[in-house]
Amino acid sequence: RFYPTFSGVARSLNYYPIGQEETTDGIANVALGLGKYIVDGGLTLRFSPKHPKHILQMSTMEYALRETQTSFLALDLSNKNGHLPVDDGFNLLKLPVKEAEQDGTLDQIASTFDPYDQVIRDGLWEGGRKIISFAHILENDTFPLAELLSDILKLGEEEMGRHVEIEFAVNLNSHDTDKKHAFYLLQIRPIVD
Repeated sequence: RFYPTFSGVARSLNYYPIGQEETTDGIANVALGLGKYIVDGGLTLRFSPKHPKHILQMSTMEYALRETQTSFLALDLSNKNGHLPVDDGFNLLKLPVKEAEQDGTLDQIASTFDPYDQVIRDGLWEGGRKIISFAHILENDTFPLAELLSDILKLGEEEMGRHVEIEFAVNLNSHDTDKKHAFYLLQIRPIVD
C-alpha cells in the first residue's frame, strides 16, 4: 500500500471564521492519507494558516476525542492485473488509523489520549487512543505547513485576481534524517463567487 503522510485542501477565503480568524486569513482541512478522504467528507482537522495554534477541535478533550479521524485511505498496490476500471476507488483501502502507527507515519501528526491522567499528550505514547492533531507541525513548527499554505494562498490570489482553493499532499520522512520532507501542490483553482 501507499499513501502520503497527509493531504489537505486550503482556501484563501474563510466563510466561517472562528475566534481571532478573519475571513481573509484562509482555512485548511488536513487528514492522514489520501485527499479523497477529505473530498468524500471524512473527519479532518480544520485550522487557519494565520492562526495554526488555535484549533477548535483540540479545545476540549471531549471534542478532540469525538472529532478525530479514525480511518484513512491508502492505495492498494497488490492489484497488478492491468485492468483499470472506471471507478476511481477500485484500488483504495480504507484502513484504521492504528495501521499508520506501524510505519512511523503518525510520529509528527498524532497525539495520544492518556486515559489514566485524562489528558491529551503531543506525540505517540504507549497505550491510549491516538488523535490526529497535527500538534508537532502546527504548535511545535516541525514542518512549516501554515507558512507554506499562507504563502501559496497569497500568491495564488495575486496571480488569479480572486480567492483560490488548493489541494496538496505532504510526505514527512520520519526515518531517514538525510531525506527531506516533501510538499506537493496538486491543484489550484479560483473560487467562483
